[in-house]
Amino acid sequence: MRPDGAPAKLSAQADTLAKFMRALGLKQPLLVGHSLGGALSLAIALDHPDCAGALALIAPLTHAQDDVPKPFQGLVVYSPTLRKIIAWTLAIPMAIRRAPDLLKIVFGPDAVPADYPTRGGGLLGLRPKSFYNTSSDLVAVNDDLPGMMTRYGGLTIPLAMLFAKGDRILDYRRQGEAMKQKCPALDLVLVDEHGHMLPVTAPDRTADLIRRVAARLQLPRVASA
Repeated sequence: MRPDGAPAKLSAQADTLAKFMRALGLKQPLLVGHSLGGALSLAIALDHPDCAGALALIAPLTHAQDDVPKPFQGLVVYSPTLRKIIAWTLAIPMAIRRAPDLLKIVFGPDAVPADYPTRGGGLLGLRPKSFYNTSSDLVAVNDDLPGMMTRYGGLTIPLAMLFAKGDRILDYRRQGEAMKQKCPALDLVLVDEHGHMLPVTAPDRTADLIRRVAARLQLPRVASA
């Protein structure tokens, strides 16, 4: 868990993960990122190219947006003090009451797996620390995204993306097709069915995309004269 007071900006999180990868001795690994994790993977690739050899992005956030998806509007708390008060008082009972309806949006049009709260880790989101950190991430995400968007065209590593047209959280046109316009070499895969939670609801399609990008990462690189 992120320490209290640590910056939540994408660039700051990318710095932390890059230091971790270098400490492990990882050399340009394949990064896989879902949703906000996709934005973080892009931040690492842009700011720390030695820490990203390829990207497999699953329903990623790639472009800044003014409108916050409905399930996350309650997380928009700009004051760190107020955020902490809510995390330790109202957040848990409100989350329990709203969870069924919110999960239908997050997963829809797919059904919510019956074991998602336990095997899927859904109950972990009820911790006060989870609310605080998720709110911090959401409030800070647009600090870096606009600048990142201007740099996407410079990405030359293997890059693939999986998006569902039925996604009710992130629009595949504003996030996926817009990315394709900036990076023509992007391998964009769109599926007609499914929603935002593709790693859970479409594991085979997700795994296929990761394998395809991994295969490109293993190809020998030919230096140009």
